[in-house]
Amino acid sequence: MTTNTKTSLDNMTGGLFLMSIFTAGWIGLAEYNLKGRDYGVIGVVFLAIILVFISHYFKFNSAAKTLQGNYPATKSVEEKQQDKWFMIIGSLEGLAIFLTANVLINTGYFNYFVPAMALIVGLHFFPLAYIYKRSFDYFMGAWTCLVAFAGMLLTQHQLPVFIVIAIVGVGCAIATTLQGTRMVVQGKKAIRETLIVS
Repeated sequence: MTTNTKTSLDNMTGGLFLMSIFTAGWIGLAEYNLKGRDYGVIGVVFLAIILVFISHYFKFNSAAKTLQGNYPATKSVEEKQQDKWFMIIGSLEGLAIFLTANVLINTGYFNYFVPAMALIVGLHFFPLAYIYKRSFDYFMGAWTCLVAFAGMLLTQHQLPVFIVIAIVGVGCAIATTLQGTRMVVQGKKAIRETLIVS
């Protein structure tokens, strides 16, 4: 294995951890509002996906740890800058969601909160795509924003709130699932290429 492989696997493990949490969050939100109207089918399907992500998280983490003694855990200046901006963007995202919730509560439009939250989440992918030079994040941002706008439009047309939340939740979970799947493929590729070289 090389230093690049270790860095790649470290990134995959961290990414899979986050995608598992976010997927679970969006699907949990959808299922909570559906209250069994889907007979739990959506939850079971995405639970299986999350378990696959978690299993690969442990596999990649174990593979990366084998390199711990051979390569120092130091980050480049660029990586440190990326981490700093990730924290800044994440903090601004959290603040924006908090302020949006308060505004919607005080104006009587809280039924728009979940689509609005999805929009904020979607928008935060665009600077991340630029910072990390990941073109796939542009897709993540565009898809999530489209899901958010669809949720707002459906809310405006007075579709029941539980249906809107379910649609937005599943739509956003699809995005995190695709991102997680991409990370699994990349992690496997990194390990496979290392075995070929060694």
